[in-house]
Amino acid sequence: MFIAVMNMAKNTPLSSLSDRAGGQAEVQNNAFIAHVITT
Repeated sequence: MFIAVMNMAKNTPLSSLSDRAGGQAEVQNNAFIAHVITT
């Protein structure tokens, strides 16, 4: 499931750039997911 989330983030670069709040939330979410994976 976390892989799907990361792939979604990679597949929507322009929409993330046009929506800064959404992009920042996406980055924080990916960082949280990476933290969960490594612990």
